Amino acid sequence: MTKIADIINPQVIEDLAVEKLPENIAFLTSGAVDTDVDTGIEAGGTHLTMSYFAEDGEDMEAVTDEDADLTARSISETEELAVVIRKAELVSIFESAVIVGHRDPNMTLAQRFAGKAGKAIDNSLVSVAIGATPSANESDVAVDDTDALQLLDADVIIDGAGLLGDQQDEIAIMIMHSKVYLDLKSANLIDMVLPSDSTQPIPFYGGKRVIVSDRCPKDISNGAGYYEYTTFLVGKKAMVVDYQRKLNIKTDEDISTQVTQFLIRGDVHYIAHLKGMGFDSATSLPSEANLQDSTKWTQKAYDAKSIHIVKMITN
Repeated sequence: MTKIADIINPQVIEDLAVEKLPENIAFLTSGAVDTDVDTGIEAGGTHLTMSYFAEDGEDMEAVTDEDADLTARSISETEELAVVIRKAELVSIFESAVIVGHRDPNMTLAQRFAGKAGKAIDNSLVSVAIGATPSANESDVAVDDTDALQLLDADVIIDGAGLLGDQQDEIAIMIMHSKVYLDLKSANLIDMVLPSDSTQPIPFYGGKRVIVSDRCPKDISNGAGYYEYTTFLVGKKAMVVDYQRKLNIKTDEDISTQVTQFLIRGDVHYIAHLKGMGFDSATSLPSEANLQDSTKWTQKAYDAKSIHIVKMITN
């Protein structure tokens, strides 16, 4: 009789899942995530500090006299605190036939864990957007008149992007609720683009990649019985993802008198962070609700425009 343990190789699953993880993170494939930041996450712990020279927003001086002295500007250091997020899934297989039926069971399980981990990271990045977006980067155009609801449109996006001033061209993606997406799709305003390396078309609106997530806030408007929806504009490499544990796969076989239960666990430990903001040092192992809590985030950037994210509220 074929045993599940003879078929499943946790190290093979882990190697394949780690390889496939990046393609399963929509924020990463869209260019909104920076993976080249030296976070120091390898040191371990529940929080990590990212240090860098602070931007002062000042332009270089004009040299109009070769003998004139320049004004020396002191360079200060800014520190942003990021928090490590831990997610895991435990799955059980009771019959070897379930696995033997797959041509490559290790690949099948690797794709499952990579997909689940990628979705978890995307969800955390949406939660970070909800909690960490500065209030100065918010455009609320929702109205109370049910006869003239303000839906998301090009004008709303232009005005929202304008909050970033001369850095508005940095915007890479839009994150929106499925209802907002369906409204745009019904109006034939969504362009579906087929990447050269994929069979799955990707939605774009106004030249920006669209990520659909029902984690985007949907709130009742002033008790009037209709909803207000939050949509985000996110800049190129505005967010950071790094790994403390990049998909660790373990297996265990529990044998009872009646059934063999084969357990497979996948763990991923990571940071999902918005550049220019710092997380609460008192909160460890955060839930998604913690990440969405604006009181746990503090602005570290010298001004809100340098934090490349915008929150727009429409009907």
